[in-house]
Amino acid sequence: MKFLTSLLFLLVLSLNASNYPSSKSCNECHENIYREHISSMHHKSSIFKDEVHRKVKNAVNKDKYSCAICHMPATKNLRAVMSGEEQPNPQSYRQTDGVSCFYCHQISKIYDSKAHKINFSNYKGEKKPTVFGNLKKPYESNEHNSKSNEIYKNSQVCMGCHSHKQNKLGFEVCNTKNQHDKTSDCIGCHMPSTTGTIEKEDKGMRENYVSHKFLGIHSQQMVKKAV
Repeated sequence: MKFLTSLLFLLVLSLNASNYPSSKSCNECHENIYREHISSMHHKSSIFKDEVHRKVKNAVNKDKYSCAICHMPATKNLRAVMSGEEQPNPQSYRQTDGVSCFYCHQISKIYDSKAHKINFSNYKGEKKPTVFGNLKKPYESNEHNSKSNEIYKNSQVCMGCHSHKQNKLGFEVCNTKNQHDKTSDCIGCHMPSTTGTIEKEDKGMRENYVSHKFLGIHSQQMVKKAV
């Protein structure tokens, strides 16, 4: 338990850096993706934009927000919000952005714990941060460096929040791994290939990109597939 607490503390320190980009700032170059993202449940993941989640959280504990590690992960005071020492702030874009664009794209690795998995940030406050993706030769930008990372190719990056959650009694209240207890192809289904470009001026002249709507139970299209 002490080891996991130390890991969480390191995570909070890495997120506590300044110059943290908002999702809206990504709209400058990535209009299509930003438009999709703000309609998604990733953007609406926190108690500020998901009424059902807020009511469930308040029913469980009005003070502590232990779910913030996945529902509001980019906040600077993550540990304090989770413990109840501080309360969520609707004036902070790092909280209202939910699972923001930058938060997802700066995850460098996933730590596999018994209770749940933990995302580790690559960001240390650089003015020109490094973002990760699954392109073999990602484009460079004036705003950020870009690198390929294997965890974005095999859907492992999704497992930082979407693998499993174990309660204090050791019972897994949710588990989204496949029947072999391994990562499924999350990206292949939930981020389907879409016609269009990811930039206003697509340097690679690509005709397709992966959707960032993160289709799930809120999408009739995905529900039909599941049925």
